[in-house]
Amino acid sequence: MSQVNSSSLGNFSMKKFKHANLVVINERELQHQMHDKTSSIDLLIMKFKKNFKCKKIIVTSGNKGFKFSEINSKKILQYDAFSDKYIDKIGAGDVVFCVASLLLESKIDKNLSLFIASLAGYKAVNIIANKEFIEFNDIKKYLLNILK
Repeated sequence: MSQVNSSSLGNFSMKKFKHANLVVINERELQHQMHDKTSSIDLLIMKFKKNFKCKKIIVTSGNKGFKFSEINSKKILQYDAFSDKYIDKIGAGDVVFCVASLLLESKIDKNLSLFIASLAGYKAVNIIANKEFIEFNDIKKYLLNILK
């Protein structure tokens, strides 16, 4: 676990995470790590994958959802946030990481895994201060409503 905040801004580095199976990072952290605040996020994703040789990367972008790419792919997939409003975004990236890492490693279809991770992120931003657990039945309910 490594994140950019006011106390870690000067010493934030992803160097210790080279060859990771999955990196989940937000846009700001990616820009900070790559020392580039002007290039497109897609370009930074490609540079990050090359430099850090991570197998999979998710870059969260708040109400724009998140982007996903794999080491040997030139594709960057976009997943929706399902909402442009939120109650509390703290911890939403952690939820996306948790759900995506479990599902991707369990060999469930990649797109379904990331879709479910996005739904879990949506649930997370609608909970104040991580006051509640994200329940499987909540995600299942969202999924069934979308599929109707």
